[in-house]
Amino acid sequence: MKRDLYDPALPVHAVFDLGYSDDTAIWWFQVRDELRLVECYSSNGMSISHYHDVLKQRQWKYGEWLWLPHDARAKSLQTGRSIEEQFRALGWKPRIVPELGLVDGIQAARLTLADAYFDERCREGLDALKQYQREFDEDKKCFRDRPRHDWTSHYADAFRYACLVWREEMKPKAAAAPRFKQDLTINEMIRRQTRRRLEDA
Repeated sequence: MKRDLYDPALPVHAVFDLGYSDDTAIWWFQVRDELRLVECYSSNGMSISHYHDVLKQRQWKYGEWLWLPHDARAKSLQTGRSIEEQFRALGWKPRIVPELGLVDGIQAARLTLADAYFDERCREGLDALKQYQREFDEDKKCFRDRPRHDWTSHYADAFRYACLVWREEMKPKAAAAPRFKQDLTINEMIRRQTRRRLEDA
């Protein structure tokens, strides 16, 4: 664990595991050649506007996307809108984490730990990762396929999602395709001509 791992020169990305009666967990991370976990947060029973405020309280320069799990697409009976739509209405650009089976996702998280660094503000989340475990079946005397569902699950799931998307943030952004005269709209041509006239004046 490191102190002040946050680098103001790098954008910050947020990834969620969503719950209402269960916890909602958030990891904030930055990407260089490694995954830098700079902070984490967990709460329950709160509205989307609460998590919007939590994101805004950290006055960081956010990356392009806000990463959400697949259940963010489900419509709420109370609002008639999905969580994805609610975040979009609050000015965020949500993106859904790629779908990967639980066991494969856990394996991806294990492999990513070699490239992961945790800030001291992630102490609670790191404790959750250390205690995340499979349940033991006393009758069959073996571990069950699925992990135990307890307070560690939500931090672990959100961390798993971060491990699935952080390399996406390392990819170089595609340069804008060049635009030729024939590609311009009439309004763009008028603006271009107006700009030229003003420069020549």
